Amino acid sequence: MSAALTPNQRRALCTLVEIWPNHNVVLIGAGALGLHLPQDDRVTHDLDLTVAANVGDATAALRNRGFKRDARQEHRWTAPGAVRLDILPITPEDIARGTLVWPESGHVMGVRCCDLVFSHTLVRKLDSAHSIDVATLPVIVLLKMEAWLDRPQERGQDLRDIGYVLSEYLPSDAERHWVDSQLRGVEFDDQGALALGHDLDAIAKAHHRSIVQRFFEHFADTGTHHFERLASAGNTGGRDRRAAAAERLALLRRGLGLPATSRDA
Repeated sequence: MSAALTPNQRRALCTLVEIWPNHNVVLIGAGALGLHLPQDDRVTHDLDLTVAANVGDATAALRNRGFKRDARQEHRWTAPGAVRLDILPITPEDIARGTLVWPESGHVMGVRCCDLVFSHTLVRKLDSAHSIDVATLPVIVLLKMEAWLDRPQERGQDLRDIGYVLSEYLPSDAERHWVDSQLRGVEFDDQGALALGHDLDAIAKAHHRSIVQRFFEHFADTGTHHFERLASAGNTGGRDRRAAAAERLALLRRGLGLPATSRDA
């Protein structure tokens, strides 16, 4: 198991898997990203998870196992061992509606991409008896796009993470660099962005594409502080950061089959 998780975090995740067995809990967010693409300068002190349950049932189950909920934030929990968790209980009805309404605060959270969370995962061992489902990188990117669109002023780290995935999606030794004919003619350091676009294209439905299109609309201008945040992480291939990020966004669009913009041409 990756050293990206502390022993206490692994124990907390083992407990969650016992509460929700049969692939009904999925690690998402920065914790999941760190298992796919470790970053030395990206430290997360909490873990984000989606569980297949309604808010009331999830709350009761967590309290029964000694988890304590934050007094103000309904999604924030502390597990034994002082492990902070952000837990999103989600039902098929929430996914069909596209929103989760937290019952106490009335806060509305977009969950239109959560229909992919439970069906696109990789399994990672926690210990000899427990494993956790981890969302795939394309799903993590979609979730981060949706979260940023919901709260752009609070979710700047999501932009940095998306930029990092665009840069690092294909490791330098990935066989796909040489065997995927769709990547031919693209600079080596940028091939991951196109590959990510193709992989998103393979799973995205119309409502996911609308989220991606809305996201792209915010990045037509490379001079904004949002674009700067997106461009702040990852390998630039020796170029200006904004130029590298703009090229990778164009390749992401291309992989998704979206029309090129005048800037892409």
